[in-house]
Parts: sequence; structure tokens; C-alpha cells
Amino acid sequence: MSFDDARWIRLIHHAARIFIARGYDAASVEDIADAAGIGKATVYRLVGGKAELLDAVMRHATQHMLSACSLPLDPARPAEEMLTAFATDYIDAMYRPFAGGLPFYHVARLMISTSFTRPDDMRAFIAAYAKGGVKPLTAYLAARVDAGELPAPVTEDDAQTFFQLIFYTDRAIAFDEPRPSTHEVADMAQRQVRRFLYGCVGPR
Repeated sequence: MSFDDARWIRLIHHAARIFIARGYDAASVEDIADAAGIGKATVYRLVGGKAELLDAVMRHATQHMLSACSLPLDPARPAEEMLTAFATDYIDAMYRPFAGGLPFYHVARLMISTSFTRPDDMRAFIAAYAKGGVKPLTAYLAARVDAGELPAPVTEDDAQTFFQLIFYTDRAIAFDEPRPSTHEVADMAQRQVRRFLYGCVGPR
């Protein structure tokens, strides 16, 4: 027996929701299976135990995060214009429903809470984030340096700072953030990009 995509996504979303609400240790395969409308034995047979369910949630979260970084960074496009478009897509993805209606940024809470006991999960996520997000952004910024728009050499640390700035991680981890309007997301993106360009990389 195999899941079609809809049933698989439902299982992963219910697993994520329960892991987020209760924590990894308190969650059970039985509770996740019941919530998803799938037999416990079937979950064990097709996915494995609780650890494998968490692995699947993290892989799904990684795909979601990489989709947030999928806007092509055109090296010929001016920095503020390009980065604002990129940041708008990224911020929107952080608020997009991921697990039972919860916004994606809730997964960050799950990742942090489990990273001390399951560091390999976090390392895999960071590696994917570096490859799909940080490195392409670093290359784009370097291209704008070569074009004479940005004054200083840039590093991957600068790119990581950009991601931290465009979505205020600490606040999202500590509090439930309501989804802003499309206009508010665009305004937030532009404001944070300007902070990055003028405060971190340097004045143009």
C-alpha cells in the first residue's frame, strides 16, 4: 500500500502540528496516526517510527524553505529592486500555512527544540539552506559589487545577515505573528532590504 500525495502531505502536516504543539518527546505515533486518519500500523509500515516521522517533517520543511528562495537572482538587476522582490517572496513563504494552518515559521520552534538531541536534522537543514539560499545570494551580491553598485566585498556572513534581517526570527520564535497583508509584507521587505544595504553592506 502507498500514499497518494494528498494523504502523505496530510500525515506530515499532522505530524508537524503535533510535534510543534507537544514537543517531540510528548508526541506519539498513535496520536499522529489518529489525527491523520491513518492506522498506526500503517504509519509504522510505510514511514517508520516517531524519529522517521520527524525526519520526514524536516525534509518537507527544507523543501518549503528552498521554495522560498526560488526567485532567480538576476545579477544585472539593481540591488534594492532585486532584493526587495526576493525578500517579499521569502517573507510571504514564512507566513504561508504549513501544518494544519500553522504558519511555516512555527517549524523553527520545532527545529530548535529538537536540535540538541537530534543535531543531524539541523545540520541537514542548514546545509540545504546554505546551498539553496546563502550561496546564490552571496554570488548575486558579489555581482553587484563587480557592477560598482555595492562598495565592499561581500561574504556568506553578509548573506546570512540578510536572511536574518528580512524575517525577524527572534520575534517569530517567541510570539505568534499574525499574517500581514500583501501591502505590509512588501513594505516590510523594502524596509529590511534598505537596512541591509545601508547598515550592513554599506552605503552605495
